[in-house]
Amino acid sequence: MPASLAFETMSLDPSAPLLRDLLDAIPDGLVVVDGDGQIRMANAAIETIFGYRPSEVEGEAVEILIPPEAHEIHVTHRQDFASAPRIREMGVAQQLSGRRRDGTLVPVEVSLSPTRLDSGEPIVIATVRDVTERNAASAQLATAQRQSALLADRERLARDLHDTVIQELFATGMLLQATLPLVADAAAEARVSDAVDSIDSTIKRVRETIFGLRSSQKSELQERVETVVRSFDELLDSPASLTLSGELDNVTEDVIEHLLPALRESLSNVAKHASATTTRVVLTVVGGTLQLEVRDDGVGHTPASASTSTGFGLRNLAQRAADLGGEFHLTTGLDGGTVLQWRVPLSR
Repeated sequence: MPASLAFETMSLDPSAPLLRDLLDAIPDGLVVVDGDGQIRMANAAIETIFGYRPSEVEGEAVEILIPPEAHEIHVTHRQDFASAPRIREMGVAQQLSGRRRDGTLVPVEVSLSPTRLDSGEPIVIATVRDVTERNAASAQLATAQRQSALLADRERLARDLHDTVIQELFATGMLLQATLPLVADAAAEARVSDAVDSIDSTIKRVRETIFGLRSSQKSELQERVETVVRSFDELLDSPASLTLSGELDNVTEDVIEHLLPALRESLSNVAKHASATTTRVVLTVVGGTLQLEVRDDGVGHTPASASTSTGFGLRNLAQRAADLGGEFHLTTGLDGGTVLQWRVPLSR
């Protein structure tokens, strides 16, 4: 969790060099918020997390760092907290998102530490930690553990098939072969011979199944996403990079039926309108949420470019997300280009 700060009282002078140096030395983001929800001070790490320089958020409502759809409920929570202030941690048990300057979302954990200024004015020191990398690492670990368990189950099944089923089939075939000379009726002899051939064929198929169980396989979703991305290799200036992480096996078919068209439309817009030299596709499944991000270094998103998008492409992207209870954002990146985020829950 982010480090919590708590003092009996403190002075708040943004121009004081020592105070500013102390705040900027803290690796987590930090904002000092007054009773009206206004940011009085922020440290340098806020720019790393949210893209705002400290001077750009100081004097603004703290909701500038929160997704717009959460503003109203956050004001209520802030007022409730002011009536019973206490040290509090948020974003541990459930996913908590902040909003970057470019409109994209970032998973965060927040610690709240109430205190007072020398004047007696109540303030709250909020420390913020970007947990993107930690969530991705946790998701990769969970995926690796599930894959390891799946491989172990496959290995046990393969061993059982080899040690019991194949051996029993082989023994039965040998018994039937030994019986053939004792069969006087020609028709019966032919049937026994056919049964021996059928057992041999079954043993071959079982061995092929064992080989398949012991082979490492990509998830079906990964193969389908890679197929879509690679289909645009000739249409983009350079092939798009693809990063997948998280519990991909948890994505159900009804979500995939919206995801793949959303991915195609996103890459189609890049190919037709962006004039980009690089394109990145990132698909992440973390905490019961699937997020598709398509980022390019092209001309950027403008109302004019949106109006020339393929038919109802952007509207369809938004509608597909809404149909699944999710959200769709299209913004210009901090360094130019376009950032598309398509985010949906896996359970509704």
